[in-house]
Amino acid sequence: MANKQELDNAFSKYVERMNEVNELSAPSLEEVTDANDYSRLLLYNFKKIGELSGENREVVDQVFMPLLNREEALSEEEIEALEGVNNLLIDMTAENMTNVDAHLAELVGERIEKERSKEDEDQEADA
Repeated sequence: MANKQELDNAFSKYVERMNEVNELSAPSLEEVTDANDYSRLLLYNFKKIGELSGENREVVDQVFMPLLNREEALSEEEIEALEGVNNLLIDMTAENMTNVDAHLAELVGERIEKERSKEDEDQEADA
């Protein structure tokens, strides 16, 4: 299990890479003077998007999915880290007016809700 700082770091880098992918997906054409410049820009951006997406896929496979699919209850630190990244994903989506990994935000939100519901049930049972 990673600690909250490690999770926060992995999640914030994930979101930073998503932001960079968005920027590379819609490049500024101000400095493009001809078709060759445009071709070079697109090729560079395509390669960079592939690298960033590969790094993010690793985070999804190695960090997000194990947390989201784990049968055991999450620690409070893990829940807080998921809440933090979910807020970043939602903010990023609202900021860019795009559905940037909305599916992941939905999965994270569902797991947070599941964990918080368990806490509420446990508190009611103790009362």
